Amino acid sequence: MARRVRQSLFGIALVMLLLVPGWAAAETKKYVQLPPWHNSPELSPFPLGPSEGDATVFVRLGDFTPDEYLFPGKTFPVALQAGKIVISSAFGMRDGRPHFGIDIGVDKVAVFATAAGTVTKVYPWPCGRAGRYVEITHSDGWKTRYLHLSSILVTEGEWVFTGKKIAVSGRSGHPNSTDECSESLYDPHLHYEARHVVNGQSIAYDPLVFFARYGNYVKMYAANGGSPYLPTQKLGDTGVWVYLIQDALAGWYGLSVSVDGHFGPQTETAVKEFQQWLGLTADGIVGPATWKELLGRIDTPLLPPYPPQSYEEGE
Repeated sequence: MARRVRQSLFGIALVMLLLVPGWAAAETKKYVQLPPWHNSPELSPFPLGPSEGDATVFVRLGDFTPDEYLFPGKTFPVALQAGKIVISSAFGMRDGRPHFGIDIGVDKVAVFATAAGTVTKVYPWPCGRAGRYVEITHSDGWKTRYLHLSSILVTEGEWVFTGKKIAVSGRSGHPNSTDECSESLYDPHLHYEARHVVNGQSIAYDPLVFFARYGNYVKMYAANGGSPYLPTQKLGDTGVWVYLIQDALAGWYGLSVSVDGHFGPQTETAVKEFQQWLGLTADGIVGPATWKELLGRIDTPLLPPYPPQSYEEGE
């Protein structure tokens, strides 16, 4: 009898392997749930993510060591461990959907304010997909967000200094619901975002650009040719990634372009100018090579072939 049972179980397993390609391999993969999808351009308590119930294999970047001398006035949100930290999920596209922050692979560690500012949102309950979270508004329209916390140590309206302990990381939130509560369904991590609010649009940047020199940033994305996991954008496109392109071109590189989320002729011209500076093919299309330079050089001193600053005589 026992032998027949074992034979039956073996047969079922064999059928599963034959009829469901990749079934056995999928069982060994590690999955994380993405935050909820939210189409509104207004500030949302949640980052953009997939529809309810979706899951994806995360894009792990691995060990990261911040280039600390690059960011006076701001600090990394968690303490390093042996001089490094693990980025367990990348900024950009994950399994065809956007992820507007980085996941830092830590559990029950202190979380620090990236920079001085005012606490503008505190969600103290473990319910919802983001779980407990804190939002801090900094100068010049910048905001940082800290999600899936186990406890929160600040209150709304409180002013915090750079490096102040604001929370303890955890795994709060429910990946498949906006109202259920959970402390255990997520893998332990801190979801961390850096957003710039322009024209009412909360524009998400890859937080790593503010903590890495160009070479270090490119190295983190070596598996993707040195480019973050972002979709190609061109004339006629609209949406969140176009906002990011326009804000980077205007705010960081001083090019004349409106930040309106529409990839029109003006944006195309600005992209071509940027590409010419870097010796790239000036086709006006923001593909992997252009994304690599556009974001990778934000916190790196502008060197040739960038044009030198020009000053009027007497200044």
